[in-house]
Amino acid sequence: MRAMARPPSAAKELHATWARLGIDASAIDPEPDGTLRPAEALAPASAPTVASDAIQVTQQSAPGAGDGEEDAEDASGIVARLGTEEVFVGRQIGEGGMGTVWEARQRSLERDVAVKGIKRELDGPIGRAQLLREARVTGALEHPNIIPVHALVRGTTSAGAAQDGAPLMVMKRVEGTAWSDRMDATRGQPDFLEQQLRILMQVCHAVHFAHTRGVLHRDLKPENVMLGGFGEVYVLDWGIALALHDQTGIPGLPLARDARGVIGTIQYMAPEMVAGDGEHLCVQSDVYLLGAILHEILVDAPRHEGEALPQVLHAAWISEPYAYPPEVPAELAALANRACERDPAERPRSAEIFRQALESYLEHRESAELAEEAARRVASAEERAAADEDPVPALREARFAYKQALRIWPQNAAARAGLQDVLGALIDRALADQAVELARDLLAEMDEEHVGGWRSKVDALAAQVARREAKMRRLEEEAKQADLAPAARQRRVFGVGFALGFFALNVGLDVWDRRAGVGWWVYLIATGAVAGAFAIPVLVYLKSLFPTRAARRLAVALGMMLFGQAVTFTGLMLAGLELRPALGLSLLPLATVITVKAVLLDPRMWWAGLLALGAGALGIAWPESAFYGVGLAYSAFFLGGALLDYEGQLED
Repeated sequence: MRAMARPPSAAKELHATWARLGIDASAIDPEPDGTLRPAEALAPASAPTVASDAIQVTQQSAPGAGDGEEDAEDASGIVARLGTEEVFVGRQIGEGGMGTVWEARQRSLERDVAVKGIKRELDGPIGRAQLLREARVTGALEHPNIIPVHALVRGTTSAGAAQDGAPLMVMKRVEGTAWSDRMDATRGQPDFLEQQLRILMQVCHAVHFAHTRGVLHRDLKPENVMLGGFGEVYVLDWGIALALHDQTGIPGLPLARDARGVIGTIQYMAPEMVAGDGEHLCVQSDVYLLGAILHEILVDAPRHEGEALPQVLHAAWISEPYAYPPEVPAELAALANRACERDPAERPRSAEIFRQALESYLEHRESAELAEEAARRVASAEERAAADEDPVPALREARFAYKQALRIWPQNAAARAGLQDVLGALIDRALADQAVELARDLLAEMDEEHVGGWRSKVDALAAQVARREAKMRRLEEEAKQADLAPAARQRRVFGVGFALGFFALNVGLDVWDRRAGVGWWVYLIATGAVAGAFAIPVLVYLKSLFPTRAARRLAVALGMMLFGQAVTFTGLMLAGLELRPALGLSLLPLATVITVKAVLLDPRMWWAGLLALGAGALGIAWPESAFYGVGLAYSAFFLGGALLDYEGQLED
C-alpha cells in the first residue's frame, strides 16, 4: 500500500468544497468493497438522494440536479404502461451493487435474453429511476462495446423481481465474466499485458462513442466491464451517467453541470469527482478513470489507496504522480500518470487519444522491449568493467539492440538516449585502444547534438596516430633502404660472372706473358676492358640491381675499390716495378680491405681476406704465380660476397 501524505491545506480545501455544495461527509459509510450506499435507498425516501449501482453518497438536493423524486415519478409512470407477458424470467445469473440479473426468454422473438432489475431490498422510486436512466442511456448508445437494450418490461412476483410492477431492463444475453475476474485469473501470464491493453482499448472505443453522444459514464472500472466468450468487450452500468450537454436526445438524463455529490468508485475517482461539483465534470473525468484502470493493470493495485476511507478520498483529491517500479514500461507509466493528472486540462483530451497512445505502445512495444534489453546489456557491461573484464562485447550488443529498436520505432526516446551513451562508451574504448577509424565510424553514428567534445578527442587522437604512423613509415623506409636483400640474386649473377671473367682473364694473360710478354699497358687495358664490360650493364640497370640505399652504397664501395686498385696499379707502373712482382704487392691493400670487412661487417669473409693475403704473399715470393694470385684473390672476393648473399637467403 502506498503511503500518502495529507497536507492540512488540501484536506481543508476538500471539506470546504463539500460544505459549499451541501455534501454531508459524515454520511460516507462504505461497505468492505469500498462501495457507498445511500441511506435513503434502504428505506422510504424522506430527502432527495443520489442512487446508483456503484458508490453513492447521500446529498442535499440542488436545483436542477435531476437525481431526485422527479425521476422517480417519471419512472413509475413509464413502468405502469409496460406489458407483463413479453419476458419470462428464469434463474439469477448475476448481481451488482444495486441490481440483479436473471436469465430470461423473450416470447415475441423466441430468443434468450438477460434482464436486469432492482434488488428487492433497494426497490423504490429512486432505484427505479436509476434503472430507468441506465436503460435509456444504454439503449441510446448503440455500439459494439455496449450491450444492446431490447426493451423495458414490468416484472411480476413470479418473475423474481423486487415486487410486482418493478421495471426490468431486457438486454442481450452475454455468456462471459467480469473483466476484474479475468484480470485476476490471468495476471502473470506472458501475454497478460497485451491482453489487458487490448481490452482497455475496446473500453476506450465505447467511452469515446458515448462522449461523442454527450454522455459521461463516471464509473469506469474492471468490475463494470463484461468479457464474452468470443472476445466481446462490453461496458456496463451506465446508471450514474450524466449528459455533457442538453442535446443528447436521452430523456431525463441529468446534466453534468447540475450534478452535486460524490458519486463513483473512490479507488478510481478523479479529483473533480471527489469534490462533488458537477461544474468541473468533463470528458477528461472519464479519461482519468481509464488511466486508473491502466494503473491497476500495471501494478495490480487501485490508483488510490489508504488505511481508511478519509485517506483514500484524500489520495484521490490530491492525485499525486505514482512512482512506478522499473519493470513497468516507461511509456505506459507516463501515460497512466498523464491520464491521472490532477488538472483535467493536463490529461489526454479524449478517450480516443488515450486509446491511440495504447495502440501506439502495442505497435512499437518490440522497440521498447529491445531498448530495455539493451539497457540490461549496458548494466552488464558496467559490471564487467568494475570486475576488470572487457565490457566491449556487451556494449556492442547493446548498441545493436538500440539500433534495432530505433529501426522499428524512430521516436523511441529511451533507445535514442541509450544509444548515444553506448556510442560514447565505445568511443572511449576506441580512443584507449588508439583505434581512430573505429572511433570515427562510431562518431558518425552519434546524433549531432550529442557529439559534443567527442569530435575534438577523436581529431586529437587522429593527429597523434598520424604522426606516429609517419614516423613508422620513415623507420620502415630507413629499414628498407638499409636492406641488401632486394635484387641480391641479380647482383650475385654479376658478381660470379665478374669473378670468373677476371680469373679467366688473368689465366690468359699469364699464358700470353709467358709466350710473348705482357707489359703494364696491355694488362691495364685488358683488365679495364673486362671491368668495363661488366660496368656498362651495371650502370644501365643500376636502379634494378641496387634499389636500396645500402645496395647503392655497396656499388659505390666496389667502384671505389676497383678505382683504388687501378690507382695502385698505375702507381706501381710509374714506380718502375715489373708487372708480376707488382701484382703481388697490389694484393696487400685488397687483403686489408677484405679483412676489415670481415672484422667489422661479416666474419664469414675472413677466408677471402686470408686467401687474398696468401695470394699476395705468394705473388711477392714467387712472381711466376702473380697472375693466378690476382685472379684468385678477386674471384674469392666476389664469390665470397655472392655466397654470403645466398646463405642469407637460405636463412630467411
